[in-house]
Amino acid sequence: MPYREAFDETVKLFDLRASDIADKSGIGENQISRFRHGKTDLQTASLEKLINVLPANAKAYFYSRIMINAS
Repeated sequence: MPYREAFDETVKLFDLRASDIADKSGIGENQISRFRHGKTDLQTASLEKLINVLPANAKAYFYSRIMINAS
């Protein structure tokens, strides 16, 4: 599964607020929204920041979704 889809799915499933993610990661809420809707890509460093601020269970879920098509 692509990173964008996995991130969007994770945010929805865990009912996370983009504003909270933006505050904690330093990535703008508008940029997060554009990424989630496929209107822009993120640099690796920005994506890492987003992932790093996810709660542990959400982060584990995100990585599990990424690994679905990795093998």
